[in-house]
Amino acid sequence: MFLIAHAAIGAAVAPLTGSPLPAFFLGWLTHYLADAVPHGDESLGRWATARDGIRRFVFLAGVDFLLVAAILAIVFVARGFDWTILAGAVGATVPDFMWGLEKTFQRRLFGPFQDWHGLAHGIIKKKIPTAAGLALQFLVAAASWFWVAGAGR
Repeated sequence: MFLIAHAAIGAAVAPLTGSPLPAFFLGWLTHYLADAVPHGDESLGRWATARDGIRRFVFLAGVDFLLVAAILAIVFVARGFDWTILAGAVGATVPDFMWGLEKTFQRRLFGPFQDWHGLAHGIIKKKIPTAAGLALQFLVAAASWFWVAGAGR
């Protein structure tokens, strides 16, 4: 799942906690829960992490990260800055940053966290087509970001 969808989910659930630290950890937990749902981007992951693909991976991750930053900026302009929402969004992206660092440096750095990440991806064995997965991620992200931008009004 792309960072933009994970961050949106983390930001959407963050207000349930009422403060940044619990929001960060709840966001982190939502990452594993969301990854358990088939999300159809496995072929893009294989393409981005192929033997010669580190540049592709960095490019794809960079674009994804910039989209998250831009949407967070828009949300904060719309509703005002909120540390709790930021913490939830950031926490929700941590497992993918850990995975990315391990891929980039080609070594195990985060032990059981990455084991859980792999387990989450394999809970539901059903594969879905890339187009359906990307559409699902877009809808979840869009609905979550709209919810966050309008929440508390």
